[in-house]
Amino acid sequence: MTKLTVSTISHEYQLEYGTAKVEMHTDAIQPGWNVLIHDFCWHRGTACAAAELIQKQKGNVAGFAFIVTLDFLNGQEVLKQYSDNFTSLVNY
Repeated sequence: MTKLTVSTISHEYQLEYGTAKVEMHTDAIQPGWNVLIHDFCWHRGTACAAAELIQKQKGNVAGFAFIVTLDFLNGQEVLKQYSDNFTSLVNY
């Protein structure tokens, strides 16, 4: 495990086969900032973990942007708790 040199916060989430943790520097987001979460493919764990970290820093989740979304995973519905702004270039 790599240690970051500055203060960090983390969010642990469940995987099908265990757990994972996402970390972020505490000075990465200022209170009140609007933050867009962008990733290649929607995956519940990482997108929700990123949103949780933003909220822990008192930032606003402005929305989510993905290249690919797998519709059967109901990503848009799951992420509504953080933002109604959801964009995907390709849906399967």
